[in-house]
Amino acid sequence: MGCVLRIMGENFDVDAFELKTGLVFDNKTHKGEPRFKNKPDGQKFPHSVLSVKVSEADFDSRDKQINDAKKYIERHYDKLLCIRKEKEIQHAFLDFGFRFDPEEAMLLVYFPSDIVSLAGGLGIGIQATLYNKF
Repeated sequence: MGCVLRIMGENFDVDAFELKTGLVFDNKTHKGEPRFKNKPDGQKFPHSVLSVKVSEADFDSRDKQINDAKKYIERHYDKLLCIRKEKEIQHAFLDFGFRFDPEEAMLLVYFPSDIVSLAGGLGIGIQATLYNKF
């Protein structure tokens, strides 16, 4: 999975944000779109969401994911500053995907202060999504 930056909000204008920042996002979802394309009358997305993969590193490459995410933020810092200013953005976070072995007593994921400071300064949270090791 790597690491993905997700930005979302109930009334978030994803198209305007993308144009304003000049950033390129991998996925764009508009509020009210069907969750499943094969069920157009089914459940709808409650938020609009932009997402971009900031690291292609695999589940077991924690340090690489963190370093890639840090580089992405540093490279686009000025463009990402508007996250704090956009009142329509309710959530912005880096989602790191890590694999863990349920046989282990615990999984420790340490985020160095430099990425915590960089992300936090932009109003971006940090999330670790843990996937079962098969």
